[in-house]
Amino acid sequence: MISIFRVMITLVFTIMVLFSFGQEESVKMTKEEKNAEKVRVKKEKEDKNDADWLVIQEIAKSRKFVIEFDRFTSGRQLNSRLNFIAVYGKKVVLQLETGPLANNNGLGGLTIDGVITDFKYTPPKNNKKPAFISFNVTSKQTSQASNVNITIYKGRRADLSLGGAPNVQGDFLAPEESQIFIGLNMTN
Repeated sequence: MISIFRVMITLVFTIMVLFSFGQEESVKMTKEEKNAEKVRVKKEKEDKNDADWLVIQEIAKSRKFVIEFDRFTSGRQLNSRLNFIAVYGKKVVLQLETGPLANNNGLGGLTIDGVITDFKYTPPKNNKKPAFISFNVTSKQTSQASNVNITIYKGRRADLSLGGAPNVQGDFLAPEESQIFIGLNMTN
């Protein structure tokens, strides 16, 4: 009976010792350590945004980009997969939803294939200012050249104005990042 009692006590102490080694010490951070961690995370985020901003500028200079429009500046929402401008060197595709009235692309809108002339890229004056792109578009669908002005902001947002049309806003992307549906140009 004593041996069973000894075995039980030994077993209980062994389990207690094993559980005490299995527990991790919870690390309590001081206020200064918490503040330092916040500053470090904020700095990493800013560094990532700065690196992303440099990539966006390189994409803009390369003349290979897509802006997926998601709203008019008035606030009306748009389907970004159907409303966009895609620039590939000297070629451009502009597509806008128009509804059933002017539907030349099979997706409920207009698709204009054009050629770019007078392309001008203006880099930002500093890390907080936007970059600018302007060019003219000529196409078979339009009788005269249309002027396109794009303002690109840090954070991949862009505003686009096209002649007298309402301004649109969207995401500035590399072509491989976009998810656009290009309609058929039925006027060719």
